[in-house]
Amino acid sequence: MYELINIKSFKSKTGILTVLENNDFNFSLKRTFTIIEGKDVIRGNHAHKKCIQIFQCLYGSVKITLNNGYRGKTLLLKNPNKCLVVFNRVWASQHYLEKVNILNVFCNMKYTRNDYIENFETLIK
Repeated sequence: MYELINIKSFKSKTGILTVLENNDFNFSLKRTFTIIEGKDVIRGNHAHKKCIQIFQCLYGSVKITLNNGYRGKTLLLKNPNKCLVVFNRVWASQHYLEKVNILNVFCNMKYTRNDYIENFETLIK
């Protein structure tokens, strides 16, 4: 359903550098997008037929709720050196908790509208 992983992080006197590379996963990254949202916004609310996504919270705090139809799990992302890998056929919702939140999403597929499952009942059939 998911995997929580640590990525390489390097601290200096002036900041932090985090590194995410293709060889950190057993699939290639094909698409990246960034979501910037305010407090109490909920996004996502869908699953993917084939796409695997990696969530990285760069700033703020994002509560991620996952459900594969058999079990559910809620996780909090607020550290850029932690990534959440969400596998296909898992319903995911993101609840943005701070005044400003920045979430990077990396995907193993290019955007394909047909890959989305937008009804939870369809997912669990």
